[in-house]
Amino acid sequence: MTANELTLHDVESFAAFLVARLDELRAAHKGDADVRRLVLAFRLILDAQMEDARAAFGYGGPLASLSARRRQWNKLVRFGAAWKRCAGYHASRWQHVWHDDAADAARAADARLARL
Repeated sequence: MTANELTLHDVESFAAFLVARLDELRAAHKGDADVRRLVLAFRLILDAQMEDARAAFGYGGPLASLSARRRQWNKLVRFGAAWKRCAGYHASRWQHVWHDDAADAARAADARLARL
């Protein structure tokens, strides 16, 4: 997958999955103030990351460069990596993106072959 294949829908669906996991954790540990604070801290971090990701994918303005979209997506993927083996995690779609587009991927493949 490349950055130009990602959409704002990918960002929003991944965010919804992560928010639901945090909400489940908070609900499961209602009386635990430390867990509540930890969930709040993670939610604030996720919200900040989502604001940046949404902006990169054109929410509220123009699309950012493919490399900016790739970087913001990859930050989100790193945040959600802890839930990778959980039910509902779309491992085939929610993965690290290495290239901006097909041409970038082809250049990288050519460079690898040239090193052999």
